[in-house]
Amino acid sequence: MRVPGRREAPPEGRLREAIQKLSTARVWIASVNTIAPGRIDTAQIRKLHPTEQSRADFIRQNIPAGYFGEPHDIGHLTAFLASPLARYINGAAIPVDGGAVRRAL
Repeated sequence: MRVPGRREAPPEGRLREAIQKLSTARVWIASVNTIAPGRIDTAQIRKLHPTEQSRADFIRQNIPAGYFGEPHDIGHLTAFLASPLARYINGAAIPVDGGAVRRAL
């Protein structure tokens, strides 16, 4: 839950904390991972970038993939992480951002 005015830890910090708590309690679950979404084309993003021009400018400057993600981009990764195919993935913070994180580095 987000508390107004309180600075939140980065996803990797919260992920590490969750894994530590679960391992200390000797609770084993399949895995604990986090998805770090970039700009996903939703109503909120359309409010933030209200015109096609503002969206195009932001994308050109910040997203190497050349477009905002779609909600199903997050859904596909979520389904994969919940499947047996991801059984050995644990403690990962996975960006779904069209390359925006790499561009910032």
